Amino acid sequence: MRRAGAIACLVALVSGCAVSSPWIAPEFLTQRTREEIPASDATLILVGDVGAPRLDAPDPVLTAVRDAAALAPDRTLVVFLGDNVYPHGLPAPGAPDRAHAEQVLRVQADAALAAGARAVFVPGNHDYAGDGWAGMQRARAFLESLDPGVLALPGDGCPGPQVLDVGAKLRLVALDSQWWLQDGDKPRDPTSSCPHDSEAEVRTALERAAAEAAGRRVVVVAHHPLATHGPHGGFFTWDQHLFPLREAHPWLWVPLPVLGSLYPLARRLGITDQDLSAGRYEHYARAVRVAFAAHPVDVYAAGHEHTLQILEYPGTNLQVVSGSGSPTKLKPVGRGKDTLAVAPGAGFVRLDILPDRRARISMHTVANGHVSEVVSSWLGP
Repeated sequence: MRRAGAIACLVALVSGCAVSSPWIAPEFLTQRTREEIPASDATLILVGDVGAPRLDAPDPVLTAVRDAAALAPDRTLVVFLGDNVYPHGLPAPGAPDRAHAEQVLRVQADAALAAGARAVFVPGNHDYAGDGWAGMQRARAFLESLDPGVLALPGDGCPGPQVLDVGAKLRLVALDSQWWLQDGDKPRDPTSSCPHDSEAEVRTALERAAAEAAGRRVVVVAHHPLATHGPHGGFFTWDQHLFPLREAHPWLWVPLPVLGSLYPLARRLGITDQDLSAGRYEHYARAVRVAFAAHPVDVYAAGHEHTLQILEYPGTNLQVVSGSGSPTKLKPVGRGKDTLAVAPGAGFVRLDILPDRRARISMHTVANGHVSEVVSSWLGP
């Protein structure tokens, strides 16, 4: 009995309660807007980690994204926030799974193109997973071959930042956050031809992109979030401690009390570079935070975490985590003092920039063929 109690206490100490329904901070709710808004100057649909879409039938998230983009296609960009092909990016030509991976990328691009909108893809760690930077370059070249309306940013496989001005009121800034975490070949000083190929140059260029925006709203997009209350941020539920093998195979309901907590604890201690607790990841987040301190931006948007979150973050109006584009890969999510809105389930986040420079953020979930707007709110000045 004592041993069982000790186990329960340990699990309670190192785990938390997952959000089971949408939660909105009171101060964020007071800014809520449901009224009709004028036509936008530019619209971003932010959706990440869509690398395992349905191919045998219309994918529910991509269908919702297409329908949202079709409302104002000439002013809309659909931004895919990395991990665009699971599990190992786009294989080399001739590989057995090449055709499948091509189709995975094609259906994502088609969600934007079929609506008449443009698509922007930024790379994630899984897009590097096959052959490192060379594999990511393969995917970039394939995407760019699909249609002039498909952009793989940053261009040329460089770390960025790459600036794309949209309409008269929006500046989109794309970063390759995996470049900071990646071992092996990648463009870096002194051997690359990229305009920014050292960490210091990337940070300085990011500051300059915000400083020279000339009144435009600045949205930075990358794969890795700077804060999160999902597993990549150290959040694990009690059942993840008790049944850790389900992380690899969801059907493996094998209880491993105490021993099972070693995996979440190791994740919190930075065993993988893909978690915020890891040294390289912390270094990346610190560099971006320093850039934002020098020249604040409106939104930093990322995927990586298979959740939907809107968070407060220094140097921004808010941070978006929109990595729930694949309904089969969703993860539990909690909330913290910085949480403005969070919702379980699949979906996307939308940002509308109006001609008068006002900006409206909204979170949308997709379930059983139904799209729900969880919350909408005006951004600060």
